[in-house]
This record gives sequence, C-alpha cells and structure tokens, in this order.
Amino acid sequence: MILDRTKHVGLSTLLALVLSFLVAGCGILAPRGPEVWQKLPKARYSIPPYARWLKGLKICLDPGHGGQGYLKGYKCGPTGLREAEVNLRVALYLRDFLEETGAQVVMTRQADTYVSLRERCQIANRNKCDLFISMHHNASSREEANYTSTWYHFTPDYSPASMDLVRYLQAGVSDALRLPEYPATGLYSDQLMYRSGFGVLRNLEMPGALMEASFHSNFKEEKKLRKTDYNKREAYGYFLGLAQYAAAGFPKAELLEPSEGGQTPGKAPLLRLQLADGLAERGIWGKERLQIFTESVIMRLDGQVVPHQLDKETGMLTYQVVEPLTNGWHVVQVDLINAYKNHNLPNKLRFQVAPPPAFASIWARAYAIIADGVSYVPLEIRALDADSQVVADGTEVTITVDAGTLENPTILLTNGRGIAYLHSDVFVGEATVQVLADSTTASTVVRFEEADYAILEGEILDALTKKPLFGAEVHIEGQQTQGAEDGRFFFTGLRTAPLMTWASAPGYFDLSTEVALRMGRTSILNVDLYPVDDGLLFDQTYILDPQFGGSEFGEKITDDMDAADLNLLVCQYLRDYLEAAGARVIMLREKDVYVSPQERILRTNEAEQGWYLRVEHRRAEGKPTVVGYSASADEYAKQHGRAVLEPLAKFLGLKNGGMINTGDYEIVQANKNALSVAFMTIGRGALGMAAGDSVLLQREAYALYRGIAGHHGLENSLSDAITLTITDARLDRPLKGAVATLDGVIQLSSDPQGQVSFRGLRPREYHLHLAAQGHDPVGMVLSAGAGQSLRVQMDPKR
Repeated sequence: MILDRTKHVGLSTLLALVLSFLVAGCGILAPRGPEVWQKLPKARYSIPPYARWLKGLKICLDPGHGGQGYLKGYKCGPTGLREAEVNLRVALYLRDFLEETGAQVVMTRQADTYVSLRERCQIANRNKCDLFISMHHNASSREEANYTSTWYHFTPDYSPASMDLVRYLQAGVSDALRLPEYPATGLYSDQLMYRSGFGVLRNLEMPGALMEASFHSNFKEEKKLRKTDYNKREAYGYFLGLAQYAAAGFPKAELLEPSEGGQTPGKAPLLRLQLADGLAERGIWGKERLQIFTESVIMRLDGQVVPHQLDKETGMLTYQVVEPLTNGWHVVQVDLINAYKNHNLPNKLRFQVAPPPAFASIWARAYAIIADGVSYVPLEIRALDADSQVVADGTEVTITVDAGTLENPTILLTNGRGIAYLHSDVFVGEATVQVLADSTTASTVVRFEEADYAILEGEILDALTKKPLFGAEVHIEGQQTQGAEDGRFFFTGLRTAPLMTWASAPGYFDLSTEVALRMGRTSILNVDLYPVDDGLLFDQTYILDPQFGGSEFGEKITDDMDAADLNLLVCQYLRDYLEAAGARVIMLREKDVYVSPQERILRTNEAEQGWYLRVEHRRAEGKPTVVGYSASADEYAKQHGRAVLEPLAKFLGLKNGGMINTGDYEIVQANKNALSVAFMTIGRGALGMAAGDSVLLQREAYALYRGIAGHHGLENSLSDAITLTITDARLDRPLKGAVATLDGVIQLSSDPQGQVSFRGLRPREYHLHLAAQGHDPVGMVLSAGAGQSLRVQMDPKR
C-alpha cells in the first residue's frame, strides 16, 4: 500500500500539535528553565526507607552564632531577622527528623546562648560524635546573592570522609531550597577564608562540614526564612542528604590480632584486621563479595604507611611487623572506599606491646628508719624487659614484706617505675622487702632502729581539691631539696630543731612552715598549697605579641626608649604573672628584634590552643586611654577585651576606649581568639608616672593579668585584697619602687604614693616580703580582706 506522503505529514503534524497542547496543559513538557525549577513543590516530609541506616549514628548539630542579640545589626538580614534564630530553628527541625530514625543528636546549643568556637568542637569531641554539622546562613554586599555552599576543612585529602559528607549535604539542601543561583560546585575549602581554616572545624576528631544554606542578606530570602515551614523544608534537605549519605554505607576495619585495646607480648606481631564495606551486614544479595575498591586500601602503623596483604575474598588485611616496636601503645589506621565511594569514618585502632619484665630492682630512699610505728620509707621499683627497655605502662608488680606494713602491696608501673611505702614497726628489727614482676624478683632490707636523728615526711596537697601535687618541691634549712613526684616527700638524718621548710609548685603560692622536730621521732607534715587565682589559668595558653621590634620601633619616647621597648617589657612582666598562675605562655619575641607579621601568625597558629594577645603603646590624644582591637566577627575576643579593659582602665586611672574593629593582619589571620590592647599613654603617662617608667609598665602588666583572670571567672568569687602604703621610716614619706612579694610568687613595686595592692585574693593568711634599695627587708604575715589597707614603714640601712 502506498500512502499519500503529503497527507501523512499533515496528519502527523496535526496529531503532534494536538498532543503537545494536551501535554503542555498538564505541565509535563513545560520548559525546564530556572524559573520553573525555583518553584517549590508542595512540602511533604515523609521519611524515606533508606533513612533507616541513620539509626545509631551520633551526629552533632551546631546552630551557628547565638547569644549576641544585644549587638545592633549583628548577623541580621535587611529587615532585622537574626541569623542565629534561623540557624537554631532549622537545627531543631533537623534534630526531630534524625531522632525519628533512631539517630542520636548532640546539640551545641538549644537556646539563644553564646558558645565559643572552641567549646563547640569540644562538645562534639567529648561526646565522641560520628559527624559534625555547623549550620549557617550567608550574607553578601551583593543584594541578589542567594545560593547554597558547603565548606570543608583544609584540603580534600585532609579528611576524605568530610568530603563525602559535604557532597551529600550540598545536594540535599540545594535541591530542597531551589535557590536562583547554583554555583559550579558549591564546595569550598575554609582556607579560602582563613589561612588556618574555620575555628569550628579545625579541632574536630570526626568528619565535619560548615553549611551556608542560603543568604539572609537577600531581601526575598530573608522573607522566606521568617517562615517556619521554610525552615523545616531546609532541615528536610539536610535530613535527606544525611540519609542518602548513611544509605551508602560506612566501610570500616576491625582489629582482630592483637585485639582492639589489647596487648601483645611480642615486639614484631602479625597484625590482622577484618575489612567491611558497610553494606554486607544489611543482608544484601551478594553480601559474600566485599564491595570496596581494593586499590584504595591504605594501612598505617603509627602514622607510617606499611605494606599490607589483602585477601580480596575474605577481606582479611594483614601486616607482619618487621622492625621491633617499642613497648607501649601503637595506633593502626586503615583507609578504604566502598562501592558507593564512601570513605571510612576515622578510627584509630590501638594495641599495646607489653612484653613481660625480665629485670626488676627495688631501692629504698633510706635503709634505716625509726622504729616508732609512724615513719614510712618510699620504695622505688623499676622493671625492664629482656631488651633492657622499660616495660609498658600499666605493668603490675607485687611487693611483700616480712615485717612492718606495706601501704600499697600491688602497684602499676609508669615509664617502668613505681613507688610503694613501707611503714615501720614499733620494734627494733629489719624487714626484707621483695618485689615480684612476672617471673623475676628483687629484694632489699630496711632496718627499724632507735635513732639520734629525726625524720620529716608528709604530703603536699592542692588546698582546694585535696589532691596530691605531683612535681612539687620541698626545701629545708641546710639547702636540702626534694621533688615530691607523687606528692610526698621524705627527709631523714635531720639533727636541727626547729627548722624552716618551704613548699612550692608551679601555679601555686609558696608556703613556709616552721617544724619543731623531736630527735628519735618522725614528724609528719602535710602541706596545703593554694593555687594562684584558684587555678583558673592552669589549662590556658597565652600567645603574647609585643608589637614592633628591631627596625620597627613605633613612637619615640627618649633617645634610648621607644614603644617597642614598652611593649616588650609589659609582655615580660605579664608572662611572669601568667606563669605564676600556671598558664602556658608563648612569647613571639623575647628581645628587640624584627619579627615579620607572617612569622608571628605562623607561630601563633602552630600552637594547638590559646589566646593571642598583642600589646601596643601609642601616643595619647587628650586624656590617656586604653583601647581594645579585635576582628569584626570575633565576638568571643570582644568579650575577652571588655572583661580586660574595664578593670584595666579603673586600676590605671585611664579612660576606657572600648572595643574597636580592626583589619590588622595579625588579628584577622590568627586562628585563635585574637585581641590587641593599646595603651594610649605616650606623652601623658598614668598614675603620676611617665609612660616608660618601669613601675608603671609593671602595673600595666598586673592590670592586664587581673583582667584576664576576671575574664576566666575569678573576680566573681575572689574580691579580697591586700593594700599597702610603704613609707621611709626616717623621712616619713612614700617609698617608690619597694618590691613586695606575696607568698614568694606575685611581685609588685610601689608607686609614687608608696602603694601596692594585691587583688583577687582568697580570704586567708599570706606571707609578705618587702625589699627596697637602701632599706632593711621586712617580712610579715597578713590576712586578706575587702578594702583592707595597711601602712608599713621600712627602716633605712645603717
């Protein structure tokens, strides 16, 4: 049959037109341009079946910002919508979605409260979370900007699992919101913003991402973000991204031999690990086949890549150690990728090399003690293995005696050492002490005797916690010194009575005590040392940056002094105060040398944690002022600055210039909370002293230190003070420059009015020592009290 081609074409065209009209009316063939894509479908928040693989995962949700509503315009949209509020609403919706599937959720905040970047990381790490997501909304000076972006730390190689996470989140949220702009990838390194990356991602121990879901600076978007249903839609996008990520499975390695956390006596063990693809345990078809990219498997032992053997049928990974390992803990890590291209979550598998002791020794601090039933002698035990290496930490040894009493018959060694205590008998005789370490033994003999000497022993404790102070020192007359490794000290053969003792420990006030010894007897002296400022600075690190130095000297003061000199002196004084309180201090320069901004930042950012504090001196413009500088977005540094500036201005009689935003390189590029304190005193001075006066510089440092202690919570609980007015006894006039030392630790010099004021003290007795050139020293015991003021006269030397 031959068809009329003309008629056929016309009929086809007509049918096509009719069909296209009908289909277009149903919306099926509507143009798939951006405008149609941006039209949000009706919200349906059903839980997909693959979301069940979220069960058991522990996810930390971090709603960005919070607690800063008092800052006018801070992180707000065009009509005042606060980003922090939106972040929290979205996070709470996401929490609900996740918990419905059985996932565990940890929130860094659940209300409009401020949480520092460091604490946000610590919350996730403390709770041993599997994933961390910091939830934000972006802002731009380009009003029409509006797209989704997801940020990872450093480079893709730094944390491959984080890259898996950011890909799924980016797809999930961008598909849920359908914003008008779609970036080429949407994935960005946080190094594009800061050299050291985002503080909230920097110290995570699990995969993490920071997400900017949309731009609250966009007027239309801000209007949407006010609506809770839109917030829920965004949370659902996060949820679907996470669900799809979990559905792809998490491959892992399990340490079989030695067992995870277990021990091996051999130093060259065979390591055996079982690999899993994260999918087979779901009972899938073909589960007997390992679905991983075998070429992706990398094995590390103590951070070094090692040549492994992989059985592709069983998934058994083995490595025979060749070079003997040291005694102690070792870490195995395995990197692998499954069929869905998911990397394993980071997991450090640990085992301990613990060969048995082959040699043991026991040594008594004294081989004779007084037979009074009171004295006790430290017994030091050591153990080595067959290769003469110290045995692994936690190796157990047993001690036995045939006379006297053992305080701790079983001890665990650390670094191959341990201490036991033998208490004397009331009868003259001797004790044979034997130590048993696995199958090796050692022994010694200690006599109990009548004596014509005295023994002094005891324990040094933290006065607040009553815990032993390891590493404290005790000094007695005759220049005898002993380190109290476990908080205890022991002196024998003493023949002077009474005698003075001094106890000291880093971060604590010294304490001197007179002991009335009795010959032929043992005296027990338990010493309580008080931590300086209640130990609030023990775990703090301060990076002090004296501005200028070398060829950069700032304002000239005299021919021999400039601002760089003042900055350095204040930082040196401040270092002494901080270290006396137990803080760790890093000085970016110790002398008058040039240090480039890049070197300052490099050293600052190398420190694992801490505060960056720059000290600068500038010329006064009118009334002497103190001013703080911080980056505009660093609210925690601003809080730090306000806490420091208020007491600083009051203590020095300066005008408080408040906190000012700065774009200085060191402040912006520091990966720590960064603060600069500027003393506007050059040409004016303070407290009746010239700007370069060493007494004034010491006061500036002490005032800074008091502000720092207050920032860490001290001033709320300790407000007592000791205030002295020191005068020359002969001339009856104030004595400037007299050095007052409080409990052997905190030093201050008197000002032109002869005044010294120690602040933030706990109410108790303190030992005070005064020294001044040309005057006899003065020692006294004083009690701290609010508002207490004493007048002390110093006699000129004859």
